Amino acid sequence: MMKKLLSIIFCLVLTSCVTTSSVSESQLSEQDKQEITSRLAPIIARYKNQDTTAFIDLQPPEYIEYKAKKANVSKTALISKMRNMLKIMGAMGAEFGITMKDYRYNLDNVPLKISPTGRKYIFLPVTSIVTKKNKDVETKSYLFVFQSNKQWYAMSDRPKTFVELSEIYPDLQGIKPPKR
Repeated sequence: MMKKLLSIIFCLVLTSCVTTSSVSESQLSEQDKQEITSRLAPIIARYKNQDTTAFIDLQPPEYIEYKAKKANVSKTALISKMRNMLKIMGAMGAEFGITMKDYRYNLDNVPLKISPTGRKYIFLPVTSIVTKKNKDVETKSYLFVFQSNKQWYAMSDRPKTFVELSEIYPDLQGIKPPKR
């Protein structure tokens, strides 16, 4: 009986240790909310004003460096190419009568997750509304918002993004966005 009880306690302790070494979750502090808002607000304002290149400025330098190495170009050249490509896409959208009407998010009730190394991150629900041929089209998605070197960054929630980010930040390996 004592062996069985000790075995159960050992398993519970082991399970507890394994669980606590993975991702933990809590609520965003007011300071985190303020930092995220001050980082996102000017970028989103530009995006609402049809600046399709705005979100490039929310990508971490490590990601830009990673992509530049993969493309075998300088970081400056990569950013320039990305901006040009996004400007063309924006112009094409405008040519077809597609304009950004609204892009919004709400940080209330968004769980803060913390990686095994202490990196903070969230999946921020966002709603974008574009006008297409005089009709509003609403899309719901997520921004992956995370800290690197005490600065908040935001990326898309596409699966490929997480593969790339886990190569740069191993503590983000295995993270998947919530189902839409």
